[in-house]
Amino acid sequence: MAVTIDEQRYGPTTGAVSGWLALTMCVASGLLLLTNASSGRVHMALALGIAAVLIWCYVLRPRVIIREPDTLLLRNAFSTWDLPLAAVTRVQIKAITRIHLEDTAYDGLGVGRRVMTVVRGASSAPPRPSLSRREPAKTPEGIADLVTEQVLAAAERAQETGQRTAPVRRRWARVELSLLGAQVVALAVLILS
Repeated sequence: MAVTIDEQRYGPTTGAVSGWLALTMCVASGLLLLTNASSGRVHMALALGIAAVLIWCYVLRPRVIIREPDTLLLRNAFSTWDLPLAAVTRVQIKAITRIHLEDTAYDGLGVGRRVMTVVRGASSAPPRPSLSRREPAKTPEGIADLVTEQVLAAAERAQETGQRTAPVRRRWARVELSLLGAQVVALAVLILS
């Protein structure tokens, strides 16, 4: 009997370190600018706030989440797709994750392969030795392969246990959208006043 994990989360496979660094720099710089709040500094602080929200949304927020027994979540920059695991027919991971439910495909930004790997494709030349000695499951390609296996295995278990195929839902990232909208409006008001 196979052991299943209730929830498996797979975060961004590339750019996470630089994303956290950039986010930290934006927030710290914005706070420093606000300590001596002149008009120009507030403009810059708001612009840095907008950049911080966009970095969070596009680089750090995306995830692929398997919630057994019945749900697969594709969390993207500003929305999340709730997909029924039992309806998953194919998983394709290139630069992004594409989950197929019969004839319809849903995209997720969370897990992907490095662009150069996708561009080169499968070549006949042997792979070059890597400078890093990370194990294959820790590389973007290894994680992409692992996610593919895990999603297909969870989908197979959902189909075998007769899980219902609920309708696909899209939920918006209300907090992120509200924060971004408020900052854009505040910056526009400051610029136009």
